[in-house]
Amino acid sequence: MPAHKSLPEPNSADPLSEPTVNRRVWAAYLRAGYTSRADWARALGVARYQNTIEWDKETKGYDLATLARAADLVGYTIDELVHGHRPAAQRVVEPALVTDADLIDALNTLGATPEQREALAEWRLSPAGKFADVTLTYVRRFCAAYSNARRKGAEHASAIVEANNSARHARVLSATVARGGRPVSTSALKALGAELRAVDGKPQRRKR
Repeated sequence: MPAHKSLPEPNSADPLSEPTVNRRVWAAYLRAGYTSRADWARALGVARYQNTIEWDKETKGYDLATLARAADLVGYTIDELVHGHRPAAQRVVEPALVTDADLIDALNTLGATPEQREALAEWRLSPAGKFADVTLTYVRRFCAAYSNARRKGAEHASAIVEANNSARHARVLSATVARGGRPVSTSALKALGAELRAVDGKPQRRKR
């Protein structure tokens, strides 16, 4: 993808070496295979394509919710994208299901229903789903959350979105607890949001 005029393209071979949050995200999405800003915007669910240009030019910071989606898509944690390094004690706690056989074995182990399997397959084939890490914890929560949403009357597409959000949170929580950490509190998330609004010393005004 050609760089914006007068804007050097980031080091996609080592995204965490970049000096700012926005450039780390830019490098990471290139590394993950998003070769155009339009593809990246679609994967994030961002309707306004101009946002991706503003993020890459660093005239606008990522909000917390979008950064969380970005981290999920590019295979880095929020901490890594914000701070530019991997935590020293980081280790793989629960392996990702990287092959079709792994995923099928997990679904069989969990006794997933045909509807749950179809919903997960649909998500995995979506622009965002095909780049997301999937673990046994993720699959277990996805299946349960999808069925629960459908029982409550949610449409199929809405139930898939709800299932992914629930499964992603369950996977992160599982990894945090397994490492001996504590679940992130609401106050901590708010503090991180405030930090991101002032990303790299550039305060971001909230719209009123």
